[in-house]
Amino acid sequence: MQQSAPDIEPIDAAENLLVIGHAQLGRLDRSAYAALQRGGDPGEEVASLIMMVRALRTDIGVRYPRFLNAAGHIALQCLTSAALFEDTVNPVFLVNRAKALHFLGLTKLALEEVERSDLAHAERRIADQLFEMYCDMFAYKRADELVTAATARRSSFAISMEQRLGEHRARFKAAKRSLVAGSPQAAVHVINLPRDRYRKIAMENRLAFLATPHRFVNAVSSDDVPAELEHLIASHAARPLDGSFGNQLSQYRIWKSIAAGELPFGIVLEDDAFVTVPGLDRIDFAALMGDLDIAFFNDRLSRWRGEVARPELACRPLPDVLAELAISHPMLRAFGSDGYVLSAAGAAKLVAIAEREGFHSIGTDWYLLSHSVSAAGQERLAEPSVLRDRLRVAERKKTEDGPVLRGGVISPPLAEHRPLGVWRSTRVTGG
Repeated sequence: MQQSAPDIEPIDAAENLLVIGHAQLGRLDRSAYAALQRGGDPGEEVASLIMMVRALRTDIGVRYPRFLNAAGHIALQCLTSAALFEDTVNPVFLVNRAKALHFLGLTKLALEEVERSDLAHAERRIADQLFEMYCDMFAYKRADELVTAATARRSSFAISMEQRLGEHRARFKAAKRSLVAGSPQAAVHVINLPRDRYRKIAMENRLAFLATPHRFVNAVSSDDVPAELEHLIASHAARPLDGSFGNQLSQYRIWKSIAAGELPFGIVLEDDAFVTVPGLDRIDFAALMGDLDIAFFNDRLSRWRGEVARPELACRPLPDVLAELAISHPMLRAFGSDGYVLSAAGAAKLVAIAEREGFHSIGTDWYLLSHSVSAAGQERLAEPSVLRDRLRVAERKKTEDGPVLRGGVISPPLAEHRPLGVWRSTRVTGG
């Protein structure tokens, strides 16, 4: 049945379109996809979707050009007929089609797609995208082939690819060495707004590929705070509430679940995190973290690069990492709360802090950092730096000196921030 484009602003329409597209594409199983590849009719719904995408891309491109930056362009391009449904061996279309499937977390289908043609000698732009996909899928032999082909051509980016491949392999091996056989060590919780179904589909498929048990937690919207959570909003908070409140309240629900859970640790993921290692729930966090309450493992705090000789995962004290970042990245404005692990005791501490202080208009990442770094640790931060300034603001919002969480940073990172399922060099912005 043909679906009409929603009668709302194009930015909202773009998100709704991605929801519809991902919901439809997520239901394409192997047999359906094989039928498409044999030249079968994709059906009226898919044909309608293709027309919607084309019309919306034109509309947004004219009215909201900032939306069509790299991430927005890739996300929409992945749903066009050229990227998904035209039977062609054009390398650009093949990579786009594989990228669309990878975007949805349909890893095996993406691998099948790139196997259709020998792309080892593709131009740099295509080869680089293919290389990243291979690494995400742990298809290191195929990534090796791309490096070998680039080296044979004396390509200038062969050395960079070889270094990145070494980092990917080291991260995979380090995580594998830290796994505990048998029962899970941590419960995996994923925050997702019900309207962001495309992110849920992509995360669901990715974690299934990684054989990682998980549960989704419906995110709280700042526009519709449940009555039982209203007491957590600071009395002086301006109304209407900004988006930071919804995120903090969503994570509060998970902290309560971890504190009351049967497992000693809990993992918090936002739905725009891209998990980079298998077996996330079976990592030996007890050995890795010791007596720490919280450990961040996303790629913005864990800026691990080039340490390919490291044999296993490591967890460094959070104050040490922040002191280095305040110098090396003084303008870094956000570290994200998209990937971290909490001990049950640490979760209980956060619940107690939230019940006592309430939540304020501040990002969840800064909320967590402000309660994980002591005054002495903050004094170590270089000035001027955004990190020092933001922590001062967060510190002023605290009503009293509560228990400070003992924090750490796990490296290499176990997840990357990918807002639309694409690589970290791209990010969508509204018009």
